[in-house]
Amino acid sequence: MKKILRPYQKELLDGIFEKLETVDKLCVQLSTGGGKTVIFTELISQLNSKTLILVDSIDLVHQTNDTFKKQGIDIGMVLAGNKNFPKNQVIVAMVSTLYNRVKKNTMLLNEIQYCIVDECHVWIFNKLFEYLNNCKIIGFTATPARLKRYKLDEDCTALETMSDVYEDIICGKPIEWLVENKYLVKDENYLIDFDSSGLKTDASGEFTAESMKKVFQDIEYQKALRNTYEIYCEDKKTMIFTASTETNAIFAELFKDKNVKTYDSVNNTSDERNGIIEWFKNTPDAILINTGCFTKGFDVCDVECIIVARATKSLALWIQICGRGARITNKIDKEKIIIIDGGNNIEEHGTFSFDRNWNKIFSDKKIKLILEPQQECDFCGFTFDEKDKVCPNCGEEVIIEEVDFDIEKETKLFTINGQKAKLEPPKIDINTFINKGCTDYEALKILSEKWIHFLVKSKIEEKDFLYHDRKGTFQKRFDVLLKPQYLIIIRSILKKGKNVIYKNYCNKILTKAYHKKYGITN
Repeated sequence: MKKILRPYQKELLDGIFEKLETVDKLCVQLSTGGGKTVIFTELISQLNSKTLILVDSIDLVHQTNDTFKKQGIDIGMVLAGNKNFPKNQVIVAMVSTLYNRVKKNTMLLNEIQYCIVDECHVWIFNKLFEYLNNCKIIGFTATPARLKRYKLDEDCTALETMSDVYEDIICGKPIEWLVENKYLVKDENYLIDFDSSGLKTDASGEFTAESMKKVFQDIEYQKALRNTYEIYCEDKKTMIFTASTETNAIFAELFKDKNVKTYDSVNNTSDERNGIIEWFKNTPDAILINTGCFTKGFDVCDVECIIVARATKSLALWIQICGRGARITNKIDKEKIIIIDGGNNIEEHGTFSFDRNWNKIFSDKKIKLILEPQQECDFCGFTFDEKDKVCPNCGEEVIIEEVDFDIEKETKLFTINGQKAKLEPPKIDINTFINKGCTDYEALKILSEKWIHFLVKSKIEEKDFLYHDRKGTFQKRFDVLLKPQYLIIIRSILKKGKNVIYKNYCNKILTKAYHKKYGITN
């Protein structure tokens, strides 16, 4: 039975066909749960050509076969032990098995016209591309990002990017849009506070296995993990992701009084996988602890909590893990997915639903997979790279004022009327706003209210409020105190709300504080 595409899926499919007119290697980005398999199934149906589908696990071979069977399409499978290469128009193959065949017969794939790569951010597929001579390659992924670093020169390293292999990218609707339109559930994020000082990275940029064992097996971390579970996840279907099989066993003991099972590639056979998945599907309060075995191709839609009890430098892995709980379901009343970050991953990568610039991540070799330092144009409010000297939106030159400022000395300006005691300027904790799921606009509103209250109590003369030219002494000091807090918010991982131009924001705070302090009603 043919599946009807959702409007955003149809829009993306049309875009793919348009791109394929001029591009031979195309990367397609769509969020976990957005329906990548549905789209490439329909793509293959409309192409009606000799097509190869590449996956990186035996489970995905069978899963892809089942998907096509439901569509009434009989596909061939390249499996270990089956020596005959399928004659079907559509063939699905595990990359390692097919590669061994192609090395012996380099002409094996000559008739393939299109190649679909599932989870194309995994670099293992690329070794087959040299044997696909007369073929268009379409890679699908939720996360077109790479982790591996290499040296540019003595002082600079860069990341491999998807653009090293794929010529262009087309992106589907962002996670935030899918949540707002009820295609995914919203994420509610909480943090486990822990000592991360022991974490070390290796040459590739990822955290070392030994340092993660030390940090995440620590008895204090275990206590914090169990306590966080009891606060947010008690009696909810929960997945816990770890970085080692040893940690799995330790956490299983930690939750031995609960409905808990572990799964990993060292201590479990592939035959056990289906049984554990069925148990997890049918047990409402189940806890499934695993080491990276269920980051893709695992669609238990009624997962309510994801606990990430590890750290990773890989943006792709972080999003794949969080995405295990994002799908909607009619099985239970599920309006959200609770994500417990136990590895400072939100600080590193942003929340699951953060609206990322995938086009930039796809190709920028120097990008840190978080927000680049940004500045805002005082004239039009456009946000752009901090290093740029001219606003790319309106063309105005960036003016940087150097202010000699000693915070300990200068805050003496802000004293409580008639008293010697210092009144400290307002401070913000960005994690509080993140945990509450605020937008940056909501955070800025709260910050402005704190500043208005502070200024009303401060010893500031009326003429200073009225002097809104930045050359004024008070204005400079106010600007130096406020702007860093403003920038922390707009550069943070908070979801984007209504745009706020700093100059207007600054003046509104001063005007409201002035009116309130001096009893002016208009």
